[in-house]
Amino acid sequence: MNFKNNLDFAEVILRYAILMAIGITAGILHQYWMVIPMMLVFLTAILGWCPVKMVFTNLKKKRSDTGLHTDIPVQHMHFA
Repeated sequence: MNFKNNLDFAEVILRYAILMAIGITAGILHQYWMVIPMMLVFLTAILGWCPVKMVFTNLKKKRSDTGLHTDIPVQHMHFA
């Protein structure tokens, strides 16, 4: 696995904003189980690494390496 930073600064700041929103909501509603998703958001923000983004980036790279492009229009076949 490649654990290089794949988040830019704006995405890290966005994750901290999401973390604060979840934290404030959890505190107001007294839903302390929401600490679990907060920790996931916190870890991805502090590490600068997102596993979901890594998977989609690798899929996109494989697609471009093999010549499969999604921007080619699909031609529909007409049967007589």
